[in-house]
Amino acid sequence: AGLNVTQAIFTAGSSVELYHAGQKKLDTTIYGIDVTGTVSADGLIVSGIATLPQTSFTGDVEVQNFKVTGISTLGNIKLQSNTLATQSGNLILDSFAGTIQTNDALFVNTATQSTNKDTGSIITQGGIGVEKNVNIGGNLGVTGTSTLAGIVTTGTDLFVGGNLNVLGDVVYDEVQ
Repeated sequence: AGLNVTQAIFTAGSSVELYHAGQKKLDTTIYGIDVTGTVSADGLIVSGIATLPQTSFTGDVEVQNFKVTGISTLGNIKLQSNTLATQSGNLILDSFAGTIQTNDALFVNTATQSTNKDTGSIITQGGIGVEKNVNIGGNLGVTGTSTLAGIVTTGTDLFVGGNLNVLGDVVYDEVQ
C-alpha cells in the first residue's frame, strides 16, 4: 500500500472504516456493519433478520428470520421472491420436531397420474386426516378394507367387482 492511501479510519466513539486499494469495504454502524463487495466465510449465524438481495452460500448457514429480496442459493436450494426450489435432486422439508404447516391452500402443480398407492402427485407413507369434504375429479381406487360411517350416496350406478359384504341393514329405495 502507498504511504498516502487510507487503510482505516477510526472515529472516536463512533464508526470504523476499513479500506482496500483505496476503496471502502467495511463500515461499522449503530446497527452493525455494512460491507461493500463479496463476503466469504466458512459459516454464518444470524440471530436477527437477514435481508439478502442476491446471495450464494456454500457453507453452513443458520438464520432465525430469512428474507430474500432477489435470488439466493443455499447449496442447491434456490430462493427467489416467494419460491423455494431445488436446483438438483429432491427438495425435502423437515420440521425435525413438529409439523410443516401452510396457512393457505396447498397447490401441487403437476399432472402426474396415479395408478396405485405409490404413484401420483402426492404420495404419503402415513395416513391422511381430512376435516372437511374430499372432491375427486377422476376415479377413486381403494386397496384394502374401507369403512364408511354414515350415509353413502352415488350420483349414478354403483358397481361392485367382487363380493359386497354388509354388516347391518340394506335399504334399497329406487327413486322414480
